[in-house]
Amino acid sequence: MLKKMLIITSIMCVVLISTFLLLNQLNIGFTLGQEQEESPLTYSFDNEDYLYYLDEDGIRSAIKKGVASLDTIENFLLPVRQEEGDLADDVILAYIESPYLSILNKARETYDQFNRVISISEASNDLMDEFLPFIVRFRNNQGYVYTISFEEGEEAVQPVYEETRGNGSEKVAYFRVSDLPLDAGGNLKVSDPLNANRHLRFKVNFADYVHP
Repeated sequence: MLKKMLIITSIMCVVLISTFLLLNQLNIGFTLGQEQEESPLTYSFDNEDYLYYLDEDGIRSAIKKGVASLDTIENFLLPVRQEEGDLADDVILAYIESPYLSILNKARETYDQFNRVISISEASNDLMDEFLPFIVRFRNNQGYVYTISFEEGEEAVQPVYEETRGNGSEKVAYFRVSDLPLDAGGNLKVSDPLNANRHLRFKVNFADYVHP
């Protein structure tokens, strides 16, 4: 009897271990499949004709301000132009992350964490002149639900890449600079993909976010 129980127990252990290993392999395969979706973003910042281009003096100024300032996004917030469907319960705010703001944030975070001022080369590493990110913050993890696009008149521009952060509390939409009307402006549109009558438009005047 004891021998029979030991055999049954051994078989159950083998089955459980085999099941665990199979599930683990499937999970690894799924994870690797996700990692293969590479970001199309490139980090270069040498186009002096770009609206938000910064020379070394401009970068140095942004670093200095980032270290000293606490409200780094205040001057980059987008005003609401139109709301339909009461999205205010889900959408907190939206802002444009220009290269200047990217430096402010990096300088502030580095100084807070390490009590250190970043160098010009460090600040330049993450700058882009081919892509421009917009960030929308949400309540209740709604970043997983809503879509983001850019409107210029009747034309809609889709982001080339998106990131959802903080368990849906924030979504970053990266647009190709060449697709955006930097000299004209437009609307950043946050939409409910399940209900065409629910959307929120933020006014974007690109010139308002240029810093020396």
